Amino acid sequence: MSRQTGTACLCELRRKSSMVRSVLLLELAVLLVLAWGSSRTGADEGRMMDSPTVVLQKLDAAITALEKAQDVPMNLTDCDKGLAAAVAGVNEAQLLMSSDELHLARHKVLAAKYNNAKCLQLLRRSTSVPYSTKTVVYNLTLQADQELEEIVAHLPIASQEAYNTTSWSATTDFNKALTKHLIDSSQDHQELVEYGTPRSTCAATVVDGTKCQYAECAKGRGLVSCAIGFAKGVVGGYYGISYTVTRDDDVPENPPAGSLRHGLNLAKDHAGGVWITFARDMVIELRGMMWVHSHTTVDGRGVNVTLQKHSLVVSGARQVILANFGINTVRGGDTVHIFADSSKVWVDHLTSFGGDLGLVSVVQGSTDVTISNCKLQNHNFNMLLGASDHDEQDRNMRVSVYRNHFLDSMQRMPHCRWGWCHVANNLYTNWGYYAIGARVKARVRTENNVFMPSRATEVTPWHPGAAASSFDMTARIESRGDLLMNGSTYHQFLLATHDVKPPYPSAEFPPLLGADRVYRLVQACAGQQTPDTVSACQSAST
Repeated sequence: MSRQTGTACLCELRRKSSMVRSVLLLELAVLLVLAWGSSRTGADEGRMMDSPTVVLQKLDAAITALEKAQDVPMNLTDCDKGLAAAVAGVNEAQLLMSSDELHLARHKVLAAKYNNAKCLQLLRRSTSVPYSTKTVVYNLTLQADQELEEIVAHLPIASQEAYNTTSWSATTDFNKALTKHLIDSSQDHQELVEYGTPRSTCAATVVDGTKCQYAECAKGRGLVSCAIGFAKGVVGGYYGISYTVTRDDDVPENPPAGSLRHGLNLAKDHAGGVWITFARDMVIELRGMMWVHSHTTVDGRGVNVTLQKHSLVVSGARQVILANFGINTVRGGDTVHIFADSSKVWVDHLTSFGGDLGLVSVVQGSTDVTISNCKLQNHNFNMLLGASDHDEQDRNMRVSVYRNHFLDSMQRMPHCRWGWCHVANNLYTNWGYYAIGARVKARVRTENNVFMPSRATEVTPWHPGAAASSFDMTARIESRGDLLMNGSTYHQFLLATHDVKPPYPSAEFPPLLGADRVYRLVQACAGQQTPDTVSACQSAST
């Protein structure tokens, strides 16, 4: 029999099985309604769901998810066996429930959870299964596990005598193995999907903060090895599916496959998120704000990609990497807006200009953000960290502003409220009013930056003769090792070194160059690097 014929037969068998199961569910519901009352006694009181129909629906949902996982070609025999055993266990549980053997049904569901967890463990450790396949199966097995968990919590616990009537007996060893697998699979899912830090593919000597991103060891998903500052440890869509943008149109209402918006939306449906690359150079005119979801990487390395007209918005998201593209000419907003408790966001090697309200902003409870190696030019406002004097949720904001080139802007490079802002190794040219500002208890350390004015000369909003009452003096702003050129001056607000030390985890302070070495590197490497410019960045002396 051919694989195609075999697949068709399997699908037909499952279709018929589904029809039979629907009939069984109706019969089962009637029987369970009659059996339910006699089971709700003693220690079982309060554990049962209000309606047996809910249990049946969840059993059916679990089987559907497990069967879909079985249909994904993994070439992982033991995992396939685990899923098949899980499906068989749930089917047996349904039959036991029809016979009013609810205690034994519960144990069959536990066995199904055990086999489902075994598959997840094997899949997690496999190096042969592609990321995209892993993500599909993760989602389905997790969905099945959640359905089964709810059923287990509401079915009655069997007595030891009831356990021993089963053909395979619920031994202590089985229960220990079940517990271990369920705990391990839960931790694996948490590590892989939420806070996983993949093994670094770049040696510590390569992670220099700027050139690492284009090194051989950082190709593809190795990029995560190069993250520095408060966003260090970000994984973005490392564990997600791969997606390539092949078209430059934008249809917000129904994004077509191949478009950037379609790819970004995939992160909502896949536990590991999405890693997005581009098939060719392109300019994408956005027709509306473009939302970036958790566990997303937009990786523009190797091509020349520019977004225009509307903002990229990171709202309530975590684990996001935006790397190596341009975004400009944005109407009515910032070019990149990070807000609403977003965290672990790395914005790297972007070229941005022409934002009506500003360029990159980090506000409203967002934290652990690094903005690095960007070229940022705007007619007025540039970078806002903390939007309002009243947003006290920004007390815990932590942002690294690192090796960017701020040029031809009036102010806010950055302006910081409430939280910690580490501004290091940046190049400032031709600002119009001030470069760095702070308000409402912000703690700002500027370190080893280069200031080269040609209009205004004062780095901060202070000006000669200004009364103290003219300023919010609750902020702390301290300069260390900054290089002040062309007559530039720096008024440090309430200098207090113990207050402004950036609270990096131990040994994670970003690598710093002396200010005298910053100019050449930032000039060559700030902003998106195209195939025509990346070699000049790589050869720039440090």
